[in-house]
Amino acid sequence: MKTNPLEDNRCILLIGEIISQFCFFSLDTFFQTREPLISRGRPKTYSDATLLVFFAMMTLKGIPAIRGQHRYLHRHPVLLKTVFL
Repeated sequence: MKTNPLEDNRCILLIGEIISQFCFFSLDTFFQTREPLISRGRPKTYSDATLLVFFAMMTLKGIPAIRGQHRYLHRHPVLLKTVFL
């Protein structure tokens, strides 16, 4: 019998939501206090908030390489959808 992946990964989802909410709140506060910059060059592929959450998760999970983080997120697709809207 299949189980609901949301029930199996409740702790992982909670940690991901807390990290993402804190990072997005902090980043929004930071961007409101600084002057807007004129960006030169190629447009950004990922937002600053997404990269911040990505590397914060890497640090908290103790994942040493970006390739390892990539594999971790592929093994936890529910977390990927929750954090990286």
